[in-house]
Amino acid sequence: TALVGGHSVEDDELKYGLSVTGISHPNDIWKNNGTKEGDIIIMTKKIGTGIINTALRAGLASEESLKESSKQMRELNKYSADIAKKIGISSCTDVTGFGLIGHLYEMIDTTNLSAILNFEAIPILPGTIDYAQMAMIPEGSYNNREFRQSSVKDYEQLSDLQIDLLFDPQTSGGLLFSVNENKANRLLKELNENGIDAHIIGEFVRGDNKIEIK
Repeated sequence: TALVGGHSVEDDELKYGLSVTGISHPNDIWKNNGTKEGDIIIMTKKIGTGIINTALRAGLASEESLKESSKQMRELNKYSADIAKKIGISSCTDVTGFGLIGHLYEMIDTTNLSAILNFEAIPILPGTIDYAQMAMIPEGSYNNREFRQSSVKDYEQLSDLQIDLLFDPQTSGGLLFSVNENKANRLLKELNENGIDAHIIGEFVRGDNKIEIK
């Protein structure tokens, strides 16, 4: 395999990355903007890897946090996708560098829909809240909120903790599924029965193209 191009980076950490290009049949492609009114939002994996990795660099991350976040980052999204393909979904995206808010907005961009998030239902890695309250916030989080805060309804009413978690950039994060309400419980059940950490965190409704946090 020929390795060509790339970025020139000078810092104290070794970095290694690849871009993979392939071919897929059009019928096998899931779009991130096929969301339909009334669809339920299901998310796999917990959020918090950005904050935990920042705490790690500061020497503050606990063994439990590192164990759980490392285990999660090693888990492939392939198995979640296989189950979702069997049941059928409207749209899908992953949760990575743009944080939960940034990637969720992709699912309503160019639509007449809004997303309603139940903040208490969002799964969070252990230790994440403590580190956030200690200001262990990655730089990417500030970029994310600057770019997408206008997409959040009543953004100014959110707490600092909510903002830090919702915009936290993820490494090897989970998937966001938009699924018909009649299939949502079945999809959630099959994911959980197969050892996949998945949660219903909200719904899509007709609206003003905003994300609302309940």
